[in-house]
Amino acid sequence: MTSLGSTRLIYHAAIGLVMRLWKSFSIFTIFLLFSNQLQAASVNDISYSSLPGDKVQIMIGLSEPVVTEPMSFTIDNPARIALDFPNTSLSLPDKTVDIGVGVAHSVSAVEAQGRSRIVLNLVEQVPYDISMSGNSVVVTLGAKSSIDDVANIPVVSGAPINPS
Repeated sequence: MTSLGSTRLIYHAAIGLVMRLWKSFSIFTIFLLFSNQLQAASVNDISYSSLPGDKVQIMIGLSEPVVTEPMSFTIDNPARIALDFPNTSLSLPDKTVDIGVGVAHSVSAVEAQGRSRIVLNLVEQVPYDISMSGNSVVVTLGAKSSIDDVANIPVVSGAPINPS
């Protein structure tokens, strides 16, 4: 082999190595950009306010606008409402917020496998509503049921009809 032939061989090997490194670098860069966009949102704040009629509103603040409503489910014993935020991390100073207003006892936050779960710990199960506004998810909890609520439900009496 001539010196020119071995130079060409080294040149082609070097070009092949550079191309493989460039391809690996490009794939790695795309992966990093894509994974950053998947994990772009974070839960930054949890606050609450008391509403008339013994209702409670819990506000969950995120770093990015909320596009879809989080999946939610309830647990009866103990009474809880859980909200799942996929592709979201936690950036909260405290993972638990004590509330003690109306039916809301506290709020807990956990993060695992690329999602965040916000759990509303309740005194008892109540109806709730979830709404989204900009970077916030708002959960409005209904009032605690009472004996008076049950007593005020209209009852239709089944008096016999006299076919005279």
